[in-house]
Amino acid sequence: MAADGGETAVAVAASIPASSNARARAASLGLQRTSATGALSTLNTASEVLRLFGAYLRTPAQQITPQRVSGWLLGDAGAPKPTSQALQAALLLVPGMPLPSGWGLSISSSGLGWAARVVLVGVHADVTDLLQPTPPALHAAGVSAATFAAASAVGPVALLPSGSQVAEGGSIYAVSAGAMVVCWTMGTPAAPPSDPACGCSPAPLPTGLQTDVHLKARGCSNVGLAGEILSRSLAVDPPAGPVTFTPTGGILPEGAPLTAAAPDADWLCLAHTTDGSDPAEPNCGATAGECLGVGALPQDTLAAPLPSQPPQPMQLRGRGCAWPGGSGPSAAHAVTLLSTPALQYQSAPLQDRGLVPEGATVQVVATGASKVCVTTSGELATCACLASTASVTISTGSQWVSAIACAGAVASRPAVWSLRIAPVPQSPVLQLTPPATVNGLVLGAALLSYAGVLGAVRVCLAVDLAPVQALCTASGCAGGDAWNPHNPWAFAARPAGPVTLVVQACGGAGEHSPTVQATYTVVPVAETPTFSPAGVAVVASQRVTIAAAHTDSLCLTTDKSVPVCGPAPGACTTGTLLPVPGAWVAETDATLQARACAWGAGGHSGVASAVYRVVNAPPAPTLSPPPGVVADGTHIAAVAVGADVVCVA
Repeated sequence: MAADGGETAVAVAASIPASSNARARAASLGLQRTSATGALSTLNTASEVLRLFGAYLRTPAQQITPQRVSGWLLGDAGAPKPTSQALQAALLLVPGMPLPSGWGLSISSSGLGWAARVVLVGVHADVTDLLQPTPPALHAAGVSAATFAAASAVGPVALLPSGSQVAEGGSIYAVSAGAMVVCWTMGTPAAPPSDPACGCSPAPLPTGLQTDVHLKARGCSNVGLAGEILSRSLAVDPPAGPVTFTPTGGILPEGAPLTAAAPDADWLCLAHTTDGSDPAEPNCGATAGECLGVGALPQDTLAAPLPSQPPQPMQLRGRGCAWPGGSGPSAAHAVTLLSTPALQYQSAPLQDRGLVPEGATVQVVATGASKVCVTTSGELATCACLASTASVTISTGSQWVSAIACAGAVASRPAVWSLRIAPVPQSPVLQLTPPATVNGLVLGAALLSYAGVLGAVRVCLAVDLAPVQALCTASGCAGGDAWNPHNPWAFAARPAGPVTLVVQACGGAGEHSPTVQATYTVVPVAETPTFSPAGVAVVASQRVTIAAAHTDSLCLTTDKSVPVCGPAPGACTTGTLLPVPGAWVAETDATLQARACAWGAGGHSGVASAVYRVVNAPPAPTLSPPPGVVADGTHIAAVAVGADVVCVA
């Protein structure tokens, strides 16, 4: 099995099950990678192994006469039994290990662990120095102890268990490479035995150990060869005892520690539920600190969680674990959880420094409590109150609230809140600019703003809302828009006629002012006048018409002065008063300026301007030749002095 054996030893990593602990060990040896499906694939091949150790094989000083080396690889019960191929691959990864020309490897197991008989053919005797003490490459494959010897030699004694402890009632397994028998003596750690001598009668090591022992052992061959003496003290490790919980029962405040303990346990496995259901059974794993079972964790202290809704007892199960002593019995425990009080406003949680409206009532809630004691005086609450408090009314200023949940002699942690108080906002006061209406009419150019909203975080405005309803929400406006105090509302954006506005001031803690409703009748501003024809050259005595909407009077100037409507209807401070539509008869060149006057709610218009140039009408055209009988093809001319164009029909 020279080259073929090497190939087999390395490629075997591909057959290790994805669920096996051997996979993790193979990964640490660099023998495999994990694919997306969890399967293992080979990284090293036989050619790579040959390349790694080729330099060793080519060194002349090490080309010693090949020999046969045999021995044992042992693994404790806590480690899964590897495959033969995995052990072969691990042996080849031992630094300096040559590639054997032949292999022999078989594995057996018992309650103490597993043992692998190994035969290496075609290697030198110094290989034994590479394999003992157990090198890291073999430890990574789950090997706890090893013993190897060349032909005509006896190797050291290897023990199971390999550590310094043995399970109570357990036994010991000893083996020595190249030995026909293992001779041993046994005493106590306080009184070690004498050294064993070869020539002993084969005798099994004692079983059912109940007390600590000190063992001395050596391997002996049938030709008088003796191996090294192993001397080791083994402490008997009892199984873990039953789990006890502290506190022992009753009520456990939220966040308080619940501890578990078990005599002779190296670690504990706990599982718990808070919905009243039974937790999964926790079981001890094969290695120290490992727990099996849904929700089982290696822990001995659990902080009490927040009770579930509706409240249910917290159910626990625990088991003590010892290695190598074994696991103890499962224990169940149940406690009632007592929550730390919480504040709520309008069914929503209220945190420290929370904002509540002035005069609001907040609820104090706690789960598992027989009563809740509350103080607002600045002192921490205690369970000395006579009656339970379910709600507190918040007054002005920063309000201190302390509460504690009580259940018999058990109390929760006291909770403290310092609340911020938001005043209920005042209703908006609407203001017009100009500040008054005329006969209930609002100027189309008027602007609307508001004041007097102390305590508000925003103001909501809705136009023609039907039916009228509250506008403020927790974070915005419903049925309207937020009204920026720096942007007055303009009536000019509305057509003439009535408009209804609904306004509400919104508080920061859910309390809002009453809605304010106001109806205005909008009268548009008088329209700026227009001229017809527009400013052009006109003939003398031609009429220019001046018109404007939303008015019945005009003020007109022809001397470039600005027309001004008088303070009272029917007069102009500057200019001539004209009816609408008005007219101007062109006599001389002029610059006309006109303003439409509206002494009602709408207001006067702006000024319109036009420039006119007056020209005289040309005389009637004369025909040449004059009217009469003319010969065919005669050219007739029409002439008018001063005319730009003469039209002939």
